[in-house]
Amino acid sequence: YTGPKQDHTRGNWTGYYIFIETSWPRVEGDRAVIRGPWMKHGGWFYCTLNFYYHMMGSTVGTLNVYVETPDDNDLGQLVWHRNTSETLAWDKADVWLGRGINWGDSYWRIVLEGIRGASYTGDIAVDDIYYTGCYPQTVCNTTLGVKQCGGPECYSVESECDFNSDCTDGLDEARCGACDFEDHKLCGYIHDLTAEMTWLRQAGR
Repeated sequence: YTGPKQDHTRGNWTGYYIFIETSWPRVEGDRAVIRGPWMKHGGWFYCTLNFYYHMMGSTVGTLNVYVETPDDNDLGQLVWHRNTSETLAWDKADVWLGRGINWGDSYWRIVLEGIRGASYTGDIAVDDIYYTGCYPQTVCNTTLGVKQCGGPECYSVESECDFNSDCTDGLDEARCGACDFEDHKLCGYIHDLTAEMTWLRQAGR
């Protein structure tokens, strides 16, 4: 079989994670791309991204992690990848971001890319994303009732879903609604709709 039987956070069928579904009509090479919220750094050279992933199946594809800045035209700097089938358990990744982040950049964000393998036995799942060795903050101060646009812009909670776009990308009107994916809003992670697939939120099976 392929895919986890439970999430990592709760370890049972009630918890959630995100994954790529590799069954028909998906074909080899199809991608799912999801972007985290824009972050600002504080000059921490030893910043490490930590997360848990599940890659179990005879035809598992590739999981890539990038660091993207506003000047990047594509997905950004590749900082980690896996393309082999792992164990039945969730595996932990500790990704040093020092080579992906230019500390002169004002903003950066994490990009997850899942790529389908040769057949349907290759679901890839991710859960419990957090940072160690640094304290990155989202660009907008959410404690003051401000939320994040898709780029380095902010908008007030009061202006969300008011039929007037305050974000260049319209995100304040589009989602009228450390990440463990228990929240259906995906903690501000944004799907890249130009990719062939999207990451799906799934409970344990």
